[in-house]
Amino acid sequence: ERPFEEEAEVSMLGVFERRLEELASTDAARAVDLVRLVLRVPTPAAVWRRMFVAGARRPDTLAAVLAPLAASMAVLRSTDLAGPVAGFCAAAFAQLSQGQRVAIERAILSMADSDQGGERLELEQRRRDRFLGCLPEEAIVTHEARERYGVLKSLSRAPIEPLNRFDEELRVSAYGEREYLVDQGVDVDSDVNRLLREAQRPIES
Repeated sequence: ERPFEEEAEVSMLGVFERRLEELASTDAARAVDLVRLVLRVPTPAAVWRRMFVAGARRPDTLAAVLAPLAASMAVLRSTDLAGPVAGFCAAAFAQLSQGQRVAIERAILSMADSDQGGERLELEQRRRDRFLGCLPEEAIVTHEARERYGVLKSLSRAPIEPLNRFDEELRVSAYGEREYLVDQGVDVDSDVNRLLREAQRPIES
């Protein structure tokens, strides 16, 4: 993130982000080619974050090529990508085709279709609502998304501005190892994981 620009790795990410924005302004085809090049190889989430940030600034050029990523459940559930993806959706959603918007809306809505209950389901429901609340209301396509957006609006939870730290409101209370593991999809109450966590407590002490 920005406070660490003097670090070599972060400086490289900044150059990549600026180059992508520059190409998006001057040579749209090369900007899209650069994104596709990144997507052809295993790439750290830090690089994808910068693509979404650039896409939010230049949706006219980058919205279409990044839209399939925004409809990916792996991306939507990533704590590393959630903030930039929400910002991208807020800025670019209205410029996407109807089919792309439908795909993103359905992916967001399906986040809460979890067979897990308790904390995990509550987390997914909050994330679903955060993403929906960032979308421009007039561009929402599906009946289900419009209906849920209406509920959020009645609760004054939509529209909302995307946060840089997407889950900031979830960490107002104490955020420890258990909460972190739940965020990562771990079933902390299973017998195996419960025994493992109990076994490490003397080491922690």
